[in-house]
Amino acid sequence: MNQKEDADMNAAATLHPSSDGLFGRVLGWFNDRSAKAALRKDAAKWVQSLGEAKVKALVEDVPLPEDIFSGVHTYTKEENDAAQEIYLAYADKHYANESAERRKELAAWMLYWRLRQWSSETNHERLGAVIAKDAARREAYRADYDARLNAAAAADATTPANRKAYAEQAYRNTGKYLTNTGRELTQDERYQLGLPSVREQKSGLLDAR
Repeated sequence: MNQKEDADMNAAATLHPSSDGLFGRVLGWFNDRSAKAALRKDAAKWVQSLGEAKVKALVEDVPLPEDIFSGVHTYTKEENDAAQEIYLAYADKHYANESAERRKELAAWMLYWRLRQWSSETNHERLGAVIAKDAARREAYRADYDARLNAAAAADATTPANRKAYAEQAYRNTGKYLTNTGRELTQDERYQLGLPSVREQKSGLLDAR
């Protein structure tokens, strides 16, 4: 056998599944991943076979410390992790004959249903907070709007520009040129402010502007 044939045989050996070559490592990784996926699938089916009612009953049998999920609006990652550990410890103790994957899946579902319960219990408070916040926002808007109207009314008598702007706004709202006190402007006041006369208003010239 020449040197080239020997090199080719060595190269082929590194690709054989039973070798320590790249192909063997890839195949081993794939087989390991497939095996883990099969275990997870089995665990999911097992928990499903227990039934929703059973998992919920287990949640009731494992009370959590009062400081876990005690908030109304949210909960922390630390609370989530602590609850997961408690449920996993319960599963490890009472289902010791089951696989680790099954016990982990059971703990995960127990945590899921506890969080669903927390959400239901605190929904009313969260909704109330949203309503109160929205009411406060509307009240703040009305207060700001009233303040701006009052400021405009106070400034109405100070400059012709403000008086004209107020009168034009009043006309758009009521069809009349008014002062901030509700009095209709006289013909002379209209002329002074550069507003249409009564005649122009009646003839439709105002709408053409």
